[in-house]
Amino acid sequence: GTVHSRTDAFVARLSPSGTQLTYSTYLGGQSDDVVRGMVIDAQGVLTLVGTEAPIETFDGQGNRTDHGTPFPTTDDAIARTHLGASDSFVARLSLDGTGAGDLKYATILGAFYIDEATDIALDPNNPELITIVGNTRSWDFPTTPGAWRRAPQFLADGHPYYEGFMMRFRFPATGGGSLVWSSLVTGTQTGQFADAVTIDPSGDV
Repeated sequence: GTVHSRTDAFVARLSPSGTQLTYSTYLGGQSDDVVRGMVIDAQGVLTLVGTEAPIETFDGQGNRTDHGTPFPTTDDAIARTHLGASDSFVARLSLDGTGAGDLKYATILGAFYIDEATDIALDPNNPELITIVGNTRSWDFPTTPGAWRRAPQFLADGHPYYEGFMMRFRFPATGGGSLVWSSLVTGTQTGQFADAVTIDPSGDV
């Protein structure tokens, strides 16, 4: 049958008086798409983070099949298709009203299981740098060489529990985007969460 979205994200802009809708768009695919945080840089470009959860079915052996069109991404994305039970996304929009051209960068982020971006922050000293945080239960969450922690901790039954993650992206004014670094954020016990992020004047997180 037809695959339908259950929840789509949207972006809307009002006039300063709040009396006119000056921009509005849906953002998402055939999945549950939820925005968790956003920032606007000095050029007026909006960067959003959130979660996309594919529509999925399971066979008698518990094998999962994802259905529908994934969250929209750009050619330079890290991932362009569903990865797990829920994935994070990062998207940059210029609210110019040019249709598909407004989407300047978008990627799916995550790994095999559950990944949820929760917050985002601009670097006060470098407008090209954006840091996002979230939580993961994936044992193969992508990290970069030299990261603070790259391997998750596991429960006694062999499954990973929730750990935080932190990622920094560079978005040049000329367009596009790239991952600068990525690390898990965890302690000596399982159940670590990263729900908010702030960058201080010295650039520390």
